[in-house]
Amino acid sequence: MIISPENWGTRKVIKILQYNHPDWIRLFKREARILMWLRHPGIPKVEPDGYFSLAPKSSFMSLHCLVMEHIPGQNLQQWLTENGRISEATAIEWLHQLVEIIDKVHQNGLFHRDIKPSNIMLRPNGQLVLIDFGTVKEVTPTQPDTLESQDMTRVISEGYSAPEQIEGSATPQSDFFALGRTLVHLLTGRHPIEFETLPENQLISWRDYAPLISQNLANFIDGLMTPLSEHRPENTQTILACLEKQQFSSGAEFPVNPTTHPATEPETPEMPSSEDVFYIPFEESNQQDSHERKGKNSKPSIMFI
Repeated sequence: MIISPENWGTRKVIKILQYNHPDWIRLFKREARILMWLRHPGIPKVEPDGYFSLAPKSSFMSLHCLVMEHIPGQNLQQWLTENGRISEATAIEWLHQLVEIIDKVHQNGLFHRDIKPSNIMLRPNGQLVLIDFGTVKEVTPTQPDTLESQDMTRVISEGYSAPEQIEGSATPQSDFFALGRTLVHLLTGRHPIEFETLPENQLISWRDYAPLISQNLANFIDGLMTPLSEHRPENTQTILACLEKQQFSSGAEFPVNPTTHPATEPETPEMPSSEDVFYIPFEESNQQDSHERKGKNSKPSIMFI
């Protein structure tokens, strides 16, 4: 990476891919291109020369490296442990920030697939940053894959991944489901898997653990988490419009997008989990691994996060 007066003293982290599988290298390069391309205060910044590879004399493998912005602060999982559950006012503020970040991603034909508290950093100035873009997918208007017929790696974060994502038919609306589950975790202090599922609507019964939250906001969050993706908000602009008006309607009132098509999962292995990637700070880094669990090698393989 070229060091210029503009970035002297700027802290960076370097992400190093430990495996030389051609598909992982391709996806690693894709992550680099995405982070070079997207420019938003809530997305880690990578300079145009941030990706490089080198061949150490002591190894027969090349190392593929990605230098990115160091994000100071804590992730929201750490913040929650230290500070406890958030208020409604904080939930609305963070919801607004996160939807604006997701809007930037979706407007560029992408969706994240792994939104959860440990993948959201809080800068000291209050700005949220969505991290871990190794799982990002492009939106493709094709038919969903079937679990039995593809050789692939799926991304599953227990308690956060939408039903269609678990089945291999993720859509941009899958990010909204994960966003809703993230808000539930932050508002209650409890992981989404700790709640029972209501048989009448397949929603989790979280409201009793957030008694100070208004019914309108609770309805709004439930609308993000409806089991059927077509019953969630059509897009980020729908959510932002509700937030601008401070109107929190039930999920049934969200406009439905009849033309939404599930995206086909790639036929190649996805980015390896954080067990396969390690970080070395140029100066100092407190960006956290996401403590991922990788499924056994099988066809298809599933990445549990």
